[in-house]
Amino acid sequence: IAARADQPALAFATDGDVYDGLDPLVNQNDLGADPLAYYRKRVQLSRELWQDLETRRLRPGESYEVLRRRFMTGFSQVAMAMGLTAKYVAGVTTYNDKAGSSRPPVVPVSAARQREAIGLLADALFRADSFRVPPQFLNKLIYDRLDVEAGGAPRADLPVADMVLNVQRDVLNRLMSPTVAQRTLNNLFKIGNAKEAMTLGELYGTLQSAIWSEARQGLESDVLRRNLQREHLSRVAAALLGRSGIMPADARALLRANARELRDQLGVAAKRRNLSVETRAHYAESFETLDEALKAPLERASP
Repeated sequence: IAARADQPALAFATDGDVYDGLDPLVNQNDLGADPLAYYRKRVQLSRELWQDLETRRLRPGESYEVLRRRFMTGFSQVAMAMGLTAKYVAGVTTYNDKAGSSRPPVVPVSAARQREAIGLLADALFRADSFRVPPQFLNKLIYDRLDVEAGGAPRADLPVADMVLNVQRDVLNRLMSPTVAQRTLNNLFKIGNAKEAMTLGELYGTLQSAIWSEARQGLESDVLRRNLQREHLSRVAAALLGRSGIMPADARALLRANARELRDQLGVAAKRRNLSVETRAHYAESFETLDEALKAPLERASP
């Protein structure tokens, strides 16, 4: 049986493989032969569910808890899909074949699939219109008051901004980690044509472009966007100021180049008088943070 492990019906993986997070095809909670297609469908269905809920009229006497539960059904699907989609970036497919198989034990995820994953993340999680729910609908998303008073929920209203940020933060933690940077660089040696490989420059550039689109265009940035932008900014600054042995040198160099570009865009955006005082203050503070990080000397790793 082990000698026939390359047959589709005998494919297997362990719980350890799931928790390693290395192989995007080894997961809990996905279906079908194409996980990315499944995740995209989950996002699409969740958005359709939210649109239906926005216009739904509750029956007299019916609790608003019904809307909250159904909204959370869609949100949990989006959160799951985004976390698993991120595994494609710098991921590798692993096989348990014996020697003599036509498949090597480790195959880097193709650049096309990685780009598809990053595109899905940008569209569903990091763009300005990724989460757009009308305020009048959000005001109906409350916990049952009896459950709150019994200690079943920390607050009556649903903290949507915090929930969105938690998902964005988890995905950013992975995509901008030293581990993903090192895997991306290592995969360049495992692909026959390095020109077709997914690069760190493409990854970091796509993230920055999606997350800071308002600053680049001199537009207003709302609370949801400012929260996300601060998370991205903190990771860039930490990479520039951190110990030199933690983040690969190529990753630091790319982040530094991107930081200079973003700093200049923020300097211009912060002076636009047509923006709210909150947005201008956010852009100005972000400019100062990047400027100081770029000027600071890099902390050298001890021998």
